[in-house]
Amino acid sequence: MFDLIAQVPQLGSLKEVRAVNVQQGRRNPTIEVELQPTGYFAQAGFPTETIRIEARQGRDVSVYPADDSSRSWRHRYRDGSLCMWHPHDYRALRWLPQDGLVGLIRVASRHLIYEEIARRTGEWPVEESAHSKGARNRYLPGAVRTREMRLALKRLRR
Repeated sequence: MFDLIAQVPQLGSLKEVRAVNVQQGRRNPTIEVELQPTGYFAQAGFPTETIRIEARQGRDVSVYPADDSSRSWRHRYRDGSLCMWHPHDYRALRWLPQDGLVGLIRVASRHLIYEEIARRTGEWPVEESAHSKGARNRYLPGAVRTREMRLALKRLRR
């Protein structure tokens, strides 16, 4: 199982992490992380975000936005967790437990920035995983649409 608690001290290396609150439940630990925008995004007035990270026994890690009551979200699962990658995406496009908590925070922070850009512009700022438009929302493996993404994947697979 992915040990969240043991990796919390590493979060101090990330400039976007403002605060961390660990809640050690009876069965599953939860970590709340407050993320502040940096650089351009701070200047543009992007909001500080709080996420809740849960690692459930025998399941993957899930990331939930703490404050989602009045905002639209483009990529969320039915349980409210963020849809930050498709489970069948190329390895280079998704997070795995060996990437660690720092890697997960980086993916979540980037995803929250994308969500805010989509709220402001109506457009998702990067290529999205291809899905069929049918009712089953079937994943289309290997359906990379842009030349830039194909080149990036080629570099990352080396």
